[in-house]
Amino acid sequence: MICTPASGIQLSFLYLSLYLTALGTEGLKSSVFGFGLDQFDDTDPEERPQMSNFFNWFFFFISLGSLCSVTILVYIQDNLGRDWGYCIIACAIVIGLVVFLSGTKRYRFKKLVGSPLTQIVAVFVAAWRKKHLKLPSDLSSLFNIVQS
Repeated sequence: MICTPASGIQLSFLYLSLYLTALGTEGLKSSVFGFGLDQFDDTDPEERPQMSNFFNWFFFFISLGSLCSVTILVYIQDNLGRDWGYCIIACAIVIGLVVFLSGTKRYRFKKLVGSPLTQIVAVFVAAWRKKHLKLPSDLSSLFNIVQS
């Protein structure tokens, strides 16, 4: 059986869907990273190791989820049907949402100071103004090195 080629509209829809999925996924991952960081006080010596531990487990489970999605779910969809695979994914999303919302009262919410867009633009303006500056011979002076 020969597959019929996709039309221009179908290809446009496919590419738009892929780009929007990538944009949404990366927007979510960067937000989760910042939200997780806000839950810890990096000046507290007891919370600093917990912050490192949190991110280790965070990336471990992100990687584990990716591994399961390309192995276990593919096997289930090939042998039991796509409806089972989508049902498992939907249940995992609902469980994750319930777990996330169950901790709402315990989350730390930091007040936003100023506009984030203003801060982003300020970084680009400062970089643009300094683009012709010569680099110092000692590059370690460019970084804030914290001695611990």
